[in-house]
Amino acid sequence: MKSYKILQINVNKSSPITEHTLQVAIELLVDILAIQEPWTIREPDLSYRSVYHPSFKQVLPNQSLVRPRTVFYISNRITANLAPNSPQDPDCIIIDVLDIQLINIYNAIHPNIPNSIPTLQRDILPSTLKNRSILLGDFNTHHPWWDPLQNQSSNASILIDITEKHSLSLLNTLGEGTFYRPNIITPSVLDLTFATQGIVNKIED
Repeated sequence: MKSYKILQINVNKSSPITEHTLQVAIELLVDILAIQEPWTIREPDLSYRSVYHPSFKQVLPNQSLVRPRTVFYISNRITANLAPNSPQDPDCIIIDVLDIQLINIYNAIHPNIPNSIPTLQRDILPSTLKNRSILLGDFNTHHPWWDPLQNQSSNASILIDITEKHSLSLLNTLGEGTFYRPNIITPSVLDLTFATQGIVNKIED
């Protein structure tokens, strides 16, 4: 069975951080880089792109009206494509890698969408997930299941309902921080990875 190395990170709209992350991905032999809050620029044809890199191709969300906040970088060594069921939403993108679907989400209100609501409330996920699916991203949500030292977010029930509906397993280590700032005493757990039952036992780390 073919294996893939995946790296997920929020780069906070920073071009230098994106460039550094791409270099780290090269050094670690990463196949797929899932980024939230990418640095983007608008091209003359009004499409968006992030930082170019000769070893990776970019796959952006299935829309071009507002700034995308999710992007995949795919190594030139492998084949991956935008999935037919990828939503027309700047904050969620789904790709197919052979028989695996990867779902990259940035869960937040979008400042460029009038009357925007958080991503997970937009009904952007397929009604049924493929048996071999990985859902990963920056969910901006606290819950004792993954972040026992923080107060539970008011919208956490939406994410919990999604995990129950699709029988998703959480791959994070309980309480292991993913979000850091110099003035934060206790790191938060905001970046999460879930997997369906058909692939959860195939995933390491």
